[in-house]
Amino acid sequence: MAQPTAVSFSPGLTRIAVEYQNKQFIADRVLPPMPHSAKSGKYKSYSVYDEFGIEGGLIGPTAQADEMDFDVTETAFAMDDFGIVGWVSQQAIDNADAPIAPMDATTRKVTRKVLRIRERRVAQAVLNTNNYAAGNKLDVAGAWATVSTDAWSQLLTAMDACAAPPNVLVMDLATFRALQKNTTILSAIKGTLAPQFIEQASGPAKTGSPTISDAVFCPALAAALGVDRVMIGAAWYASSKKGQALTKARIWDLPNATKGGAAFLRVAQDQVEDVVWGMQLMWKDPLRVLSWFDPNRGADGSQAIKVVETTKTVLVANDAGYLFQDTLLT
Repeated sequence: MAQPTAVSFSPGLTRIAVEYQNKQFIADRVLPPMPHSAKSGKYKSYSVYDEFGIEGGLIGPTAQADEMDFDVTETAFAMDDFGIVGWVSQQAIDNADAPIAPMDATTRKVTRKVLRIRERRVAQAVLNTNNYAAGNKLDVAGAWATVSTDAWSQLLTAMDACAAPPNVLVMDLATFRALQKNTTILSAIKGTLAPQFIEQASGPAKTGSPTISDAVFCPALAAALGVDRVMIGAAWYASSKKGQALTKARIWDLPNATKGGAAFLRVAQDQVEDVVWGMQLMWKDPLRVLSWFDPNRGADGSQAIKVVETTKTVLVANDAGYLFQDTLLT
């Protein structure tokens, strides 16, 4: 029996995987990947006190300046490997009409699966109540489903509770839809003392539903709050097993499906030496593609495409974020 060819790294297919874009996947914008030179080791977290402390500083005529020690906590980590393999028959490759490229198409399909798994992994970390300080979470008890709830004040209180100013607000799609109609949110965005709804003339809200379109609402809410971006988790995943009737759920509805959740996070931007809630550590490329030929698959053999990532989602400072639980249902 013929043996498969040796596994090789494919730069061309890796470029396709890395450049693949799906706007519904927000994991990398919620927790930007941070490259690391080794698969295991230690990551550094910095003291909130060193960042914000203001004691001392006055120098006497012959005195020395006060000294500052930068406390750095090193935490051990070991990244995990994640990957999915897809197969392309040699017959499909040989019979493909231009400009169809079966290897490229399969790479994108497998990449989409790997990124969906990454999306779920990040969502599970962000929505885990154990990843927040005791005073940095609120059980909303479904109140955001009511348009008159003072959600704006709750958002401001949450921001002020974070050890470092949050720069990201993320929520599931249903929670986002509720905030689009919330009177206090709309008033804050428009700068008015009384709520004023915006009725859309076309689209899903053309019946007069008091909403603002996604493209307008997200940057407007981000600007009003003073954060860099507001992210909406709208991606689906199959909650049923393969072979069963398909049941779908929203990835960012975890862990309490349909109950809703939202979180403020302080995440790394331009500088790594910062107080952050968490991060995605990445080894090597964010994604890499390996391939090999197996003559025993199919009549003329098949080409394997394996999309792999080596990563770890780590918590750095649990008081640099704030979690809202059960935003829509108690």
